Order: sequence, then C-alpha cells, then structure tokens
Amino acid sequence: LLVHGWNAELQYLYELPLIARALARRGVNGAILQLPFHGPRRPREPGAVRNFISDDIPVMLRATEQALADLESFLLWAKSTGCPAAGTWDFSLGGWVAGLLLCRSDVQDIGVLTTPVSNLEEVICTLPFCEPIRRALGGAKLDLSPLNLTSHQPRIPPEKILITQSEYDLFVSEGSLARLEEAWGHPRFWQVPHSHISVLLAWQVLRRTVFWCVEELKTRPV
Repeated sequence: LLVHGWNAELQYLYELPLIARALARRGVNGAILQLPFHGPRRPREPGAVRNFISDDIPVMLRATEQALADLESFLLWAKSTGCPAAGTWDFSLGGWVAGLLLCRSDVQDIGVLTTPVSNLEEVICTLPFCEPIRRALGGAKLDLSPLNLTSHQPRIPPEKILITQSEYDLFVSEGSLARLEEAWGHPRFWQVPHSHISVLLAWQVLRRTVFWCVEELKTRPV
C-alpha cells in the first residue's frame, strides 16, 4: 500500500502508479491510498477546514485517526482476500501515519518509511508551514511527544522496517531520524544524497526500494 506525502497530490496521481506497476511486474500487488484532506477528500463547504495541517487541532487529530483507520482497514481487507503478506511504503507525512500504525497494529508484515516525519513535535515548533498550529496553540504548553514515532515501539521486527533518510532534507532533521533508528532497534537504514523532494524523483533509490520490498515479502518475479 503506497501512501503519499503532505499536499502531494501530484505524487499520488503520477508517481505512485509508476511504483505500483514496478511492484506488479515483480509479483507484488500495488495499491494507492489518498490521505484525508487531499484531492477529492478535501472538503469544499464554505468555512470548512481544507488542509490536513491546520489551526484546528481537533480536526487534525481526527484526520490522523481516519488515516490510520484507512491504512489498517485496507491491509486487513487485503489479507482477508488471501494475500499472504502485506505492508506499506510511505513518504513524509504518510510515513508518520504509517509509522504510528506500525506501533499500534501488527497487520503490516513490512514497513517502508521514506523521509518520514518522525518527530512531529520538532516539525510543529520549527517549520514555517506549521505556523497555523503554533498560532492555534497561542504559546500554550502542550505535550506533543505522544505524536512522535520515538515514543512508541513497532510491533514487527526491526529487520522488516526500512527507513530512508535524505542527507539534504530541510524538513526532517538528521537527528530526528537518528533517534528513531536507535529507538526502533536499528531497522534497515539508508542514507541517500538527496533532499526531501528530490528523493521522490530518484528512480535509483525507488528501484532499490522496490527490490527490497519484493525480497522481504518473499515473492517470486513473474
């Protein structure tokens, strides 16, 4: 199951189908999920919250719960139809959501997190596009650590998890992913010479990840 990043409708429409086809050519079914508040799932009513990241924190938390339910429901459905194994490959914000799912459900057999937002507390405090959240908090002290991936433990073995870090990432800090690697028991960890965005266009990295997924899901090429 492939999950895009924040406001990455173009990735959902154009790149993820290519990755799904690359997986299918090697015997792995590929499906694509669109997160809440993206594409057709973005509310159109006047005055409605229209962004996953907004100054309405309760709505943002409900969107996160909906995204988790969407991922888990799809994987459970896939296994009910006879899929011997299932997993997720997720990018940025999608990586954060799938990382949370890894820690609350054992439905995934593998998890691939490409430049995941592992420390939401850090992102909210530092990045410009999180200004609506900071404005909503109004300087109030709120413990956001439960939203960090390092606050939880995955329910699958570390060797079944792959984390890809971009060396020139201006959104996800090197330290946050280093702490995630340590907290999660040293899963497979790749460092690549890219930025948060350019890694999405790095077919060498994506192709290598496709092969890793195929190997870990124990499929045979067709």
